[in-house]
Amino acid sequence: MARRALLDRVPLPPGNIHPIPCSQSPQEAAAYYETELKSFFGIQPPVFDLVLLGLGDNAHTASLFPHTPVLNEKNRWVAEVYLHEQDMYRVTLTAPIINQARDIIFLVSGANKAPALQKVLQGPFRPHDFPAQLIRPKRTHPLWLVDLALWLAQSDNLHLIQWLGRSGSEAEVSASFTPQEWGPLGPDRIIRKIQQIYKNFIAALDTYIPSVQDRERSMVR
Repeated sequence: MARRALLDRVPLPPGNIHPIPCSQSPQEAAAYYETELKSFFGIQPPVFDLVLLGLGDNAHTASLFPHTPVLNEKNRWVAEVYLHEQDMYRVTLTAPIINQARDIIFLVSGANKAPALQKVLQGPFRPHDFPAQLIRPKRTHPLWLVDLALWLAQSDNLHLIQWLGRSGSEAEVSASFTPQEWGPLGPDRIIRKIQQIYKNFIAALDTYIPSVQDRERSMVR
């Protein structure tokens, strides 16, 4: 799937693509892949430029599933995990290795994932229940790309964005209507509502980002 959707569409040399092998036992595949990573990165934990992740409706990401032993892994770079409900093994990068990345992007699609998204971002820290909460990179904050259907269903009050400012405070921009109110609005009013949300968003950013005039005055000084 990754090859069809992405890798075949960009000019990458075949030697730059390193899939996890599937012809060995899960334990052998995990050990082989960790060895391959170490042959490139050395013995220090790898620092990937970008890790692209998804989110399941049970709040799993990568193959870090709720209540599986791999969630406790601190030393291995790659590990196998058995999923009883699927009666199958998977092989995954572990959370500590993912968290070494310079940038992490979550791409999340589907309104059925709204409860999981809300629990991961706004719920109590319970990573054994919501494994995506383990993704806390050292160098950055993850970027969440969420489709409109999921965004509309996320909560009773629509949240445009949660943004972590430089000061460490969190700005939340909300619209004053619920998902159930979207239907009767009609296209024109929906557009006006969306425009108002973006105006609110820009106003909230003003708290953290100096205006052009402020920047020019500071440069003059």
